[in-house]
Amino acid sequence: MLAVALRDAIAHGTFQEIDTVAASFGMSRFMENDTLRMLLWRDEISLYTAKFKGCKKLINYFINRYRGNLF
Repeated sequence: MLAVALRDAIAHGTFQEIDTVAASFGMSRFMENDTLRMLLWRDEISLYTAKFKGCKKLINYFINRYRGNLF
């Protein structure tokens, strides 16, 4: 999964003049009859949930919605 690979690459990378770098990601998927606005809304909710829960988080909108783990 691309988001996991990016998160891990950032976490283990070396950056000049910075001690630690972390990244959190929110993701969703395009559903039948979706509009771009609907897709981006789900992505945004997932991203802000990931940021709220701490660094190095990966939040999938559909998985976390049914588990009650979104805002």
